[in-house]
Amino acid sequence: MLLGSLIGGFIADIFGYRISFMLTGLGYLIVLLSTIFLVHEHNFTPVSKDESLSARQLFSKLKYPQVVIGMIITTLIIQAGNNSISPIISLYVEQLLHGHGRVALMSGIVSALPGIATIIAAPRFGALGDRIGTHKILLAGLIFAILVYIPQAYVFNIWQLQD
Repeated sequence: MLLGSLIGGFIADIFGYRISFMLTGLGYLIVLLSTIFLVHEHNFTPVSKDESLSARQLFSKLKYPQVVIGMIITTLIIQAGNNSISPIISLYVEQLLHGHGRVALMSGIVSALPGIATIIAAPRFGALGDRIGTHKILLAGLIFAILVYIPQAYVFNIWQLQD
């Protein structure tokens, strides 16, 4: 997400969005073909259908299944928040820049900011989680996200009403 947004914004700023999308598709094709033809698993024995556990059985074997469910929900909320702006970010940046400037490059930078924040925060939260427990970190993060997103949505709706 970090490098793709930055490089894509840079390429789109110089050559246009069409070339940026074509290069992205070509990159995906190269990764697909590389994976198919160059990745070989050694000592892999597939599990038969009879031996595999159902989701209910798997969750019953976990020590703290509520933590896993909390992580899934938290990740869903964070990913929805980060990725929901992707389709319209360029239009919004263009509106903020009043149609002037390097819109594609600025959009790439804005799209890369969550990745930059992750690079900065992840080691610190990992160390803090080792000291006080990851469950407390996840709970605090979820509460913080609620406290930040709800006022933000309210303010954004007020701005939309004024336009």
